[in-house]
Amino acid sequence: MNGKKTGKKEFLKATVAIIVALAFVMPGAAMFANKTFNDATIVSVE
Repeated sequence: MNGKKTGKKEFLKATVAIIVALAFVMPGAAMFANKTFNDATIVSVE
């Protein structure tokens, strides 16, 4: 574990990448879950 600077920089990049990925994935997943839930509710009501 030499070169702490680059290690910290890579860690920061990975963290940012994860945050960005979550920012994109979460709304889509929420919408999908919402749609699935609504479809299930409609089916059970009918």
